[in-house]
Amino acid sequence: MLGRHPDLKNDLDRIALIAFGNYTSTQTGTAVDMSGRVGVGIVKLKAGDIINGTSPTLDVEIQDSADNSTFATAQDIDGNDLDFTQVDGSNTAAVRDQELFMSLDGERRYVRALATIANAQSGTVVFGVELIVVPKDLPGSKS
Repeated sequence: MLGRHPDLKNDLDRIALIAFGNYTSTQTGTAVDMSGRVGVGIVKLKAGDIINGTSPTLDVEIQDSADNSTFATAQDIDGNDLDFTQVDGSNTAAVRDQELFMSLDGERRYVRALATIANAQSGTVVFGVELIVVPKDLPGSKS
């Protein structure tokens, strides 16, 4: 990545690990190959209002895998589990809009989100999970 610094508006890859929407059951996002990204990624959880349900809850963790078959909870840049604070109907806006930081320079090539929803039998949970990363090769850079 020689030649220039990233343009934070245009060069970053924004990857939906789980698309923003209404969900009633646990969601396992599609794994993303991180081999073309470097540095530190920002994982964002954006949750809307939790509608109806019997005290529904949302627990989201980021998982990684070396081979895209066996996944485990990923670690943040400080070595802690990459999981968000639980979201429920009583949370403040700060809990419904969270960010975590993960290193992309490890040996775990694939990343996905796992969102566990409980007690949403008569309603939905509104949320999405996005990963923001810097591509290894920026447009206009020299390798």
